[in-house]
Amino acid sequence: MLKITSIALAAFLAGAGTAAATGCYPTYASGGSYTAGATVSATTQVSTTTTPVCDSGSSGCSSTCTTPGTNGCPLTGTKTVVTTTDVVHNYECKVGANSAFCPDSGYGPGTQFEGLAWSKEGSVCDPNADPPAAATLAAWSGSGCPAAYATGTDYDASDVAAVGSIVYQCKASPNNLFCGKAGYTPGSDLYWEQAWTALGSCTGTMAPTTSPNFSSLANAGGCPGDWASGTEYEEGDRASKAGLVYQCKGWPQSGFCGQAAYEPGTAAVTAFWKVAWTVVGHCDGTIAPTTAPSFNAANSVGGCPDMWKKGVAGAYEEGDRVSVTVSKNPTRQVVYECKAWPYSGHCATYDPSAKLGGDLGWTLKGSCDGTIGPTASPAFSAMATVAGGCPTDWSAATTDYEAGDTVSLLVSTAPVRKVVYECRPYPFSQYCNQGDSFKPATQYGNMAWIMKGSCDGSMAPTASPIAYEGDCIYTKAVVTPNTGRASCSHGSSTDCTCTTCAVSSSCTQGYTCSKPTSTTVQKEMNVAAWSSGVDYIEGDVVRAGIKRFQCKAWPYYFWCRMSAYKPTQEAGIWSDAWTSNGICQTREPTSSPQPSLQPSVSTSPSAQPSTQPSSQPSTQPSTQPSSQPSTQPSTQPSTQPSTQPSTQPSMVPTVS
Repeated sequence: MLKITSIALAAFLAGAGTAAATGCYPTYASGGSYTAGATVSATTQVSTTTTPVCDSGSSGCSSTCTTPGTNGCPLTGTKTVVTTTDVVHNYECKVGANSAFCPDSGYGPGTQFEGLAWSKEGSVCDPNADPPAAATLAAWSGSGCPAAYATGTDYDASDVAAVGSIVYQCKASPNNLFCGKAGYTPGSDLYWEQAWTALGSCTGTMAPTTSPNFSSLANAGGCPGDWASGTEYEEGDRASKAGLVYQCKGWPQSGFCGQAAYEPGTAAVTAFWKVAWTVVGHCDGTIAPTTAPSFNAANSVGGCPDMWKKGVAGAYEEGDRVSVTVSKNPTRQVVYECKAWPYSGHCATYDPSAKLGGDLGWTLKGSCDGTIGPTASPAFSAMATVAGGCPTDWSAATTDYEAGDTVSLLVSTAPVRKVVYECRPYPFSQYCNQGDSFKPATQYGNMAWIMKGSCDGSMAPTASPIAYEGDCIYTKAVVTPNTGRASCSHGSSTDCTCTTCAVSSSCTQGYTCSKPTSTTVQKEMNVAAWSSGVDYIEGDVVRAGIKRFQCKAWPYYFWCRMSAYKPTQEAGIWSDAWTSNGICQTREPTSSPQPSLQPSVSTSPSAQPSTQPSSQPSTQPSTQPSSQPSTQPSTQPSTQPSTQPSTQPSMVPTVS
C-alpha cells in the first residue's frame, strides 16, 4: 500500500474551486484489516442551530405571554431550532505507529478518538459519485523493475528492490541493516519508512547490459583451496569457490567463516556469507607451494611442559606453562604461558590455541621438543614462609573480612600444612565475605584472596584487647517532643486544636487554639563504633578505629543504617552515606612520670636471664655445672678419676 496521502492527492486532482463533490471510498467496517494509507468513508451527523421568529405563546417561543399586543406583550419572539443532517466524509489511515489503531472500532471514523488513527478530509464526499482514482507515483529513473523484495536478504545501502510496480531504495547506514528484516517490508509494514525510500513506479524488468564477466575483480592468481564447511578459518585465510577468491574477515566475524550458513557466494540460499567473507578477486589454476613448510626451531624454549587440560578456574596460575600439539606428523608442539591475574582465571577454561578465547589467558612463548625431566624427587614446595605463625582459619560464617585480613587454609593433614591468604583490596575485598563461593583455593577464590605463603604454629596474641579510651564526642541536637503548648491559628496545621470558651478578655473570640511544642537541646554524645541495630539519622557520628564519620542528610541517611554502607578505614561505597569527620583523639597523660624515691626490690628472679655477666662474682657457688667447659685447667686435681681416656697424651710422663 502506497504511503501517499490519497485524500490530499484526490483534492488536488479535483482542482481548486470545483463545485462537484469527490466520490466516497468504501464504507469503514469495524475489525477490517486496515493498514497505513488505507482509505474509507464514514457517515457522521452534523447539527445546525437556527433561531427563527415565532408567535408569542407558541411552543418553544421565547415570548410566553398569551395576549400579544396588549399590556406590553410582544406579538412575536424567537425560538431555537436544532437540525441534524447526515454527511459522509473520506478518511485515510495514518502513517506510523498509530496506524495499528485503525482496525479498532474505538478509534474508528466518527468516534471521539478518530483523530488518533485517521485523517479526515475537510469536505464531504458524494456517495453517488465515483471514488477518487488510486494515486500513482511517477516513473523512476531506472529502466524496468529491479528484483522483487525478499525478507532476509542482506541489502546494502542504496540497493533497490521492487514491490509490485513500485521501486524502493535501501537507506544509508546504519538504517540499511533493517532493510532485509521482517517488519520492514517497503510500502506496507509499520516501520518500512525507517529503512526504505520510495523512488517511483516501474514496468517490465531490468535487462542486463552485457554478459557477466570478471572485469571488475582483481586477478588473484592461482586458486587457494576450496571452501569446506567445518574448517577453522582464521582472519586473512582465503578460500575459492567457482573461480572466485574469498578472504575471511577479522575476529569476531572470522568465527563464522567455517559455518555452513556462511558459505561464501551462496546468494541464492543466504546472503549471510557477506558477514564473514570478502570477495578479493578471481583466480585460475592452483597455488603452488613455494617451499616445503618448515617449523621454526629458533624460538625453542627447550623441553615441553605438561599438555594443557581443561579444568576449573584457578587450576592454572600466573607463569604456569603448558604445551599444545600443533602437528602430529611430524610431532610438533608449542609452549604457552598463563598471563597474570585476573586474566589467569581464563587459563583453565580456554584452550591456548583456540581462536576464540585462547589469547584471553595465554601468551605464546615458542616451540619445544621432548619433555621436561624432574631435577629431583618431588618435594613439598618451599614457598615463602609467613613469619609470626598461622592466622585464624578461614571460615564461611565470617562476614566482616576486610582488605588486608589474613586467614589460614589447611592443605594437608598428614603432615599438617597450612597456607596463608590475604583479602584483596577494595572492591574485591567484598568477595571475601561471600562464603564458600569465594573460599581460598577454589574456582573463584583468587577473585577475593591472594596466596601469601606457608605458615607454621599460631600467632601469639600481642596483648589482651582493651576498649577504646579517648575523649571522642560530638554535639547532637536532641529533640524532646510534647514538652509544652503554643498558641496557633485555626486551621494553620494538622496538630493545631481548638476548644470553646466563654467570651472574656482572655477569650475574645469564644475559642482558643494551641499546638504541642518540642524542646531541642544540644547534647554531647560519645562517638561509638557503627552498629547494625541503630537507626542513624542526619548528623550522627560513628567511628571505625579512631577515624570519625558523619551521616549525610536526607535521603542518604537511610543508607547509614545498612551494613553494606558501614564505614571502614579504606575507600568504599560507604562514602555514599557517610562523610569523613576527623579522628578521635586519645587521652594524654595528666603529668610527666617521676621516678620513685626508693628503689623497689623484687622477690622473684626476672623471667629472662641477663645476657651480660655481673660486675662482681657471686658469693655462693652454683649448684649446676656451666653449659660450656672452662677454657683453663683447674688448679686442683679432680676428686674422681675420669671414666674415659684423654684424647691427647699427657705432657709429663707418669712414674710407675
